[in-house]
Amino acid sequence: MPASLQPCAPPGVVASIIILYPKGGWVLHGDVLKTLDFKRPLELLTYQLTADPTVAGRIEAAQELAKDGSRAAVEALVAALGTESFWGVRVEIAKALGEVRGETAKVALLDGLSIEHSRVRRAVVKALSAFKGDAAVADAIWRRFEAGDPSCYVEAEAARTIGRLRGPTAFARAVAALERPSWNDVVRMYALTALRNDLDQLQNENRQLRNRVDALEALGGMKASTPGST
Repeated sequence: MPASLQPCAPPGVVASIIILYPKGGWVLHGDVLKTLDFKRPLELLTYQLTADPTVAGRIEAAQELAKDGSRAAVEALVAALGTESFWGVRVEIAKALGEVRGETAKVALLDGLSIEHSRVRRAVVKALSAFKGDAAVADAIWRRFEAGDPSCYVEAEAARTIGRLRGPTAFARAVAALERPSWNDVVRMYALTALRNDLDQLQNENRQLRNRVDALEALGGMKASTPGST
């Protein structure tokens, strides 16, 4: 099924196109007939991020802007994180900012901890795990965890991110997170993952505690399957 071509050019940019595929597309039985990677100017990607009528197109623009990584690209992602209407695209924008890293991305993600949609907040927390060793990020995540979140999955992601961020307080905070009750023990399971991350570094110093974590993980695995997202 052929693609339709739609003229698309922001002001001041030479006319270009965005390729739109009809519903159903031309992918049959999971077989990709062909992929195409073509370079587009930053101005067009920025325009596509906000103007493309399809979710897939806006997500693809976010991914390409993350690959670009320039200051203008990051600023476009930051702006879209706050204005995009669909939570699924915002999740991908948060992921893109985590891949870019840098101070501008970090500030935007920290601000994003207060976004209303729980799936986006969870994605923001996960994206912040890219800032390993950053005490300010670790403290912000811990404050979010201590304050509580309406979604247990946001709390669980915060517990796991604590371990991914490393740092001198990570282990004690992950242990404290084990005390947080939640549906299906989601938070405890993710806190155990955080502990595992730290124990990989401390295994020669604290073999007994490592064995305890192994036992807790085994019990948790019998109690619940890997949690999904809400």
